[in-house]
Amino acid sequence: MRRLALTLSLFVAFMCSVAMAQIMTPVKWSAKVDMTGDDEGQVVLTASISSGWHMYSLDCDPDAGPQVLEITYPKLDGVELQGKPTPNKPSHKQYDEMFGADLAWWTQEVTITQKFKATKPTFNIDVMVVCSACNDENCIPPSRSTFNLSGTAKPKAAAP
Repeated sequence: MRRLALTLSLFVAFMCSVAMAQIMTPVKWSAKVDMTGDDEGQVVLTASISSGWHMYSLDCDPDAGPQVLEITYPKLDGVELQGKPTPNKPSHKQYDEMFGADLAWWTQEVTITQKFKATKPTFNIDVMVVCSACNDENCIPPSRSTFNLSGTAKPKAAAP
């Protein structure tokens, strides 16, 4: 009987920890490369945000308190970035009493693209995304997602 109680207790503890782990990852990222021309393309980052949660955006004041969305490229081999990251929809802007500041965020899903120009026939792009999310009750610490993307292109020869 003691073994059954111990096994049941361990099972319940395990299930609670699994449930908490799922709750604490409200933003899931995916990444891909789309070529838009022979030597032009874009990195496509998509954030799927759990219902009831919001993720702070690129245009949020970094001094306001929460971790703003940060996209960096630790390694670029064979590409040059063109312009700034562009979201597919505007962020929601609102005064937040908890932080005492105007904040900007997205809910549900957002896709962010970063254009690039290929300088080599094969290229590699390392992407790191750091974000924070909150719901009506709490916020998660900043989370980090990393991606290694690669592709092929037909870069134009440099003019002599």
